[in-house]
Amino acid sequence: MPADLQRHTCLGITARGSLNIWEFDGPDGLQSMRIRSPIEANSTEALRRLALAGVGILRMSEILVGPDIRAGRLTELLTGYNHRDGAPICAVYPPGRILSPRVRVFVDFLAEQLANPPWLHGAP
Repeated sequence: MPADLQRHTCLGITARGSLNIWEFDGPDGLQSMRIRSPIEANSTEALRRLALAGVGILRMSEILVGPDIRAGRLTELLTGYNHRDGAPICAVYPPGRILSPRVRVFVDFLAEQLANPPWLHGAP
């Protein structure tokens, strides 16, 4: 259960906003909790390396830790819960302009890839 995280060392990310409030949607409904993190960093790579060293539990996108989970270097926890704070991935380009064919193809490629993320299926 998410409340069990309070008894463990969680690795927090330092940034503007409330990234250390973790929300979970599961069998008991929406749960929101502020993690107490004795170790924080503003680098996802630093936090990933700390988790790989067994220092604590982190909450990070599968884009960044999927290969570690599949290789058995990290273990996924709370699999019955959906994370509610998914950050959008955006393609940003100047407004009011017609997109060049190359940009249009790239944006379409991103949309296709993100609809069926390869990092969830073991692809590189």
